[in-house]
Amino acid sequence: MPENKPRSLSVIPEIEISASEILVARNRALEPYFHLFSVSPENVAQESLGRIMGVFSVSDRSESSAYIGNAIASVAKKEYFVNPRRGAIESFESTLHRVNLALAELVKDGQTRWMGHLNGAMAIIEKGNIHFSTTGDGTILLYRDGVLSDISDGLASEEASTHPIKTFVEISSGRLVPGDCVLLVSPELFSLFSPRELSQNAKRLIPEEKFAQFLETAMLNGLKAGAALVLSISERKPIERKNEVKRGRVPKAKPGKKSNYFSDVAFREAEQERAKAFLEEELSHATNETAENRTREESDSRSGTIYVEGEAPPEKEEHPFITDLRWKAEDLLSSIRGSVTRSIHNFRTHSFHSISDHIQSGFYSLIQATKKIFKRRISKTTRLAKTEVKPVHDSSTQNETGPIPRIDPADILSSIQTAFGKIAAPGGKILSDRNLHTERRTGIKEHGQIVPKTDIATEIKAFFHRLKPVVHVLATEITKAASFIARKTIKGVKWLFRRFSGLSKKEQLIAVCVVAFCFTLAGIAFWKGIVKNREPEPVPVIVTDIPVPVFPPEGEKNAVLAQPTAVSGVPENMVAPIFLNDSRFIATGTSIFDPTRNKTYTVPSGSPVTLASGMNDLGIIFLVTESGDVFSFSPTNGSFMKNAITMPQGLRPAGIGTFLTYLYLLDSGSGNIYRFPRADGGFGDGTLWTRETMGTSVRAITVSENIYGASSDGVVSFFRGRPADGFSLELPDSSLSVTAICANPDMPDTFAILDASGKRIVLYAKNGELLKQYYSESLTDMTACAIGKDGIQFLVSSSSRAMALTLSR
Repeated sequence: MPENKPRSLSVIPEIEISASEILVARNRALEPYFHLFSVSPENVAQESLGRIMGVFSVSDRSESSAYIGNAIASVAKKEYFVNPRRGAIESFESTLHRVNLALAELVKDGQTRWMGHLNGAMAIIEKGNIHFSTTGDGTILLYRDGVLSDISDGLASEEASTHPIKTFVEISSGRLVPGDCVLLVSPELFSLFSPRELSQNAKRLIPEEKFAQFLETAMLNGLKAGAALVLSISERKPIERKNEVKRGRVPKAKPGKKSNYFSDVAFREAEQERAKAFLEEELSHATNETAENRTREESDSRSGTIYVEGEAPPEKEEHPFITDLRWKAEDLLSSIRGSVTRSIHNFRTHSFHSISDHIQSGFYSLIQATKKIFKRRISKTTRLAKTEVKPVHDSSTQNETGPIPRIDPADILSSIQTAFGKIAAPGGKILSDRNLHTERRTGIKEHGQIVPKTDIATEIKAFFHRLKPVVHVLATEITKAASFIARKTIKGVKWLFRRFSGLSKKEQLIAVCVVAFCFTLAGIAFWKGIVKNREPEPVPVIVTDIPVPVFPPEGEKNAVLAQPTAVSGVPENMVAPIFLNDSRFIATGTSIFDPTRNKTYTVPSGSPVTLASGMNDLGIIFLVTESGDVFSFSPTNGSFMKNAITMPQGLRPAGIGTFLTYLYLLDSGSGNIYRFPRADGGFGDGTLWTRETMGTSVRAITVSENIYGASSDGVVSFFRGRPADGFSLELPDSSLSVTAICANPDMPDTFAILDASGKRIVLYAKNGELLKQYYSESLTDMTACAIGKDGIQFLVSSSSRAMALTLSR
């Protein structure tokens, strides 16, 4: 008989369920017509039944229909957990039957207006299995492996509208795996999103665990009422216990040792093992928490700052007025500190140059005086040699009329060396001062002639001798003055210290503030009077020959020639081009122009439009007028609506951008960005998004996952309100002038800069790396740009013309 071999069973992982309940009702009168619930077991006996949940909506608005959803939920929760001994499927079938009976009882009592208007979905999840049933237009969606599918299609009974006992009839079942996402939704959701749009957003946001928050935001802003239940399925991580104490018989005591089973010796080893296992478990738990935090931070850095995890405590934001006041104080202190530093530096430089000039002038005067003395003495010596010196007669070698003796430069040098007390004789002998004086009086023989010695050294010595008393007097007076000033200064400091110590704490604080204020005024006066009024040194102008430029310039990185096409029928006074999903629009000062339909929609505002941006998730264009009003334009019906918005006091919008359902405005006065959430009839209260100011030089922004600010100095990138890490703008070889900047929320890894003076569009990566440069002569006078969601389509415009570009990557 063959042996029966056990079949290999695959290990089914245990799952965890994270439920997000979304219930939207702008009007309290609509709340009773929408109901959802999600109930977990209350005790160990009910754990085998798992979790029951449901979503219900009633389209009839009569008073009798307002309690249908609540009644169904009450019956379902009570019946499902009433008998834990039943299986999950049996309990679910009994629950649906009990719900049908309850609805039939309502019909008997005359409450029939809900029939045909009830939409609901109920499901249970137990041990990784899901069992569900629907009625009306209730829908259950399943996201798995990048695909969002309707698993409740065809499950609802067609007879439910006429037979309340058949409201919930069919049951379907399936197996859930980690990574799945189940959605129980009311039909109102599909008036906001098409199935294709919902699938695209689910594919983009479910892996990042942001879909529930996105769905809630979209429903709050786009629906008057609706309900949805989002279930995220993940794998339950088992708790590993290392070094567990195995049960077994007690080992025999070693020879020579006594074993007492009633003392603590028998349990000491087990206690040590349990303590060791507990410590290892705590360390493992801490390591897992660190890894989860790191994974969450990486996920947040990829997905942006729009959504905040529900379990994390809300971050307390500082009041915008306090933040603005603090930043202004910091800027003022920084400006004063910089001014004082520059003033001290310029004063020291000026003083150093002044002292250096005086020293150089003194040395120069001394040298000139010395030269004059030398010239005077040399000329005097020459005259004496010509007139007073008589030749020595030698009958054997010379006649009576011999030549006039020459002045030897060596004699002048020896005379200078005499001033130092010693000089070497011609034969190498060192002469004393007495011998030197004798030589000066009598002269020395050279070639048979008597040449008198010059007296230049005596004159120099006499000059310094006359200067010595003056220097001595000056040094004495300076020493006395310095000693007097030092004594008075020390005495004054001691007196001030005694007076300051005798004051109270409050008086001391006031005195310090007054002194600091005086020093500040003095520094400002010094800076305005000396530093600021100092004329800058003239910059030399170098005139060179300008070579004929090559277009596109040679040597530029990834430079190509683009071929833009003109957009026909555009109006005058254009403000900005706009990409709204796959459609193109152009905003002017008074209207919205649709190039595809060649149709113009006039803005109902007496103030001209200054800023415009499209919100892809809602399919709406937002316009900001010069007076600060915000209008929304819906291309679907071509209508405008004025939006309610409360801007912070003093906010002057200079830039606009949108991301998901948030509106971002740049304040030109402070360089800060405020974020406004979408709300009923407009936007909610704005919050300060930037934690560090972008700078007052930033004149425009564009928004994707990061927010980019354009100024005359270049481009800055901010993430979560602070400068983005690792961002460094790569500059091309030729000078870059930022005319406009644009990005698309659906293309978070790129942004573009319009350089009108350089006749080009420069495409950049998220970290600032230069990707491509597109040159065209037609870009000379362009002032605004927009990039499509594919990153290839571009729109550029000036005040009077617009052009479209299709760029190659």
